[in-house]
Amino acid sequence: PRQAPGRSGRRRGRLMPVFDDEAAAAFAEVDALFAEDFVIRPYAPAPDKRAPAAPDLARDVVRLQGVWFDKPADPHEPNAYDVREWRRPGLSAGSPYVEFSPAAFTAVVGFELRDGDHIERPSNRTAYIVRSTFYTPNGLLRAPVNRLGPLS
Repeated sequence: PRQAPGRSGRRRGRLMPVFDDEAAAAFAEVDALFAEDFVIRPYAPAPDKRAPAAPDLARDVVRLQGVWFDKPADPHEPNAYDVREWRRPGLSAGSPYVEFSPAAFTAVVGFELRDGDHIERPSNRTAYIVRSTFYTPNGLLRAPVNRLGPLS
């Protein structure tokens, strides 16, 4: 993320600080119901753009609680298909992501999730790579991911 969130977790101006405590309580309830453990392995970009990224030894491996989202995508096929058209109908795929509440980072002060870091999901023994990170309007850190493969 480019900018750390404020007390309410919002990057830009807050509507009313009086709702900060209510938002924190709501995040805690969601985390209690849906959160699972994720292992974050920091990776640094290689100096050569064609070389693969390497583990970033300057940052520690951390375990965070987050909520996994993988919404099924609706097929996006046109009702009519014109054979003279060069564009073919395609299917849209889902885009999985992980959301972390501000409370998830209290145990790991100073840790920053970056693009290219690897996330391991022990519940299904799969590794993912972080595509990007950004804060949602309600202050959650969202990290869209791509699947790397099963853990060895």
